[in-house]
Amino acid sequence: MKLPRCTPVRLAVMVLGVVLCVDRPTGLAQTAPTDSAKQEYERGQKLFKDGDYAGAVAALKKAIDSNPRFAEAHDLLGMVYFSGQKQPTEAVEEITKAIELNPNEPQAYYHLALVHQTQGKLAEAEQALKRAIELSPRFEDAHFTLAKLYERNRAAEKSIQAYRALLAVKPGHQGALYSLGYLYDSQGKGAQAREVLEQLTKVNPRH
Repeated sequence: MKLPRCTPVRLAVMVLGVVLCVDRPTGLAQTAPTDSAKQEYERGQKLFKDGDYAGAVAALKKAIDSNPRFAEAHDLLGMVYFSGQKQPTEAVEEITKAIELNPNEPQAYYHLALVHQTQGKLAEAEQALKRAIELSPRFEDAHFTLAKLYERNRAAEKSIQAYRALLAVKPGHQGALYSLGYLYDSQGKGAQAREVLEQLTKVNPRH
């Protein structure tokens, strides 16, 4: 699978079968990493992207050794443990540490929610996603993941609300339009389902 092109502050990763470009919101209070920590962090990013998970872990641990308060390094190490090495317990520990160091980083809450979902901790995943959205109201992936969480748990009304919240942020989101149309149809709301699916067809005529 071809990864999307990412800028130096974005990292393409595969999580739960989805390729994500991880945005690092700017302007948040953080501890500035040392040059050596930053170098090892960037090396860890590249190794993670290349699929060298053991190498990424080693580089990120070096970054953290150089600067234990390097929140982004803890967060990325958590994601390597999660999606690369299938170690959710270690992933939660590292991502939680990142949140302790920088509680205003929405991406870390989103990552924590992904891990909690695989652990079956759905209430914890819901709360983490809500916090990510609270910190970054236009965080499309967090909106979509929250809506899917509700849908999988047969909370149809909550799922509909979450999809509509996402569409308020991005009216042409194809996944939200398709899923919302399906939910309306399953509830016997044919007119609303057709309206949503007509919107989807305008966005993507192949549907």
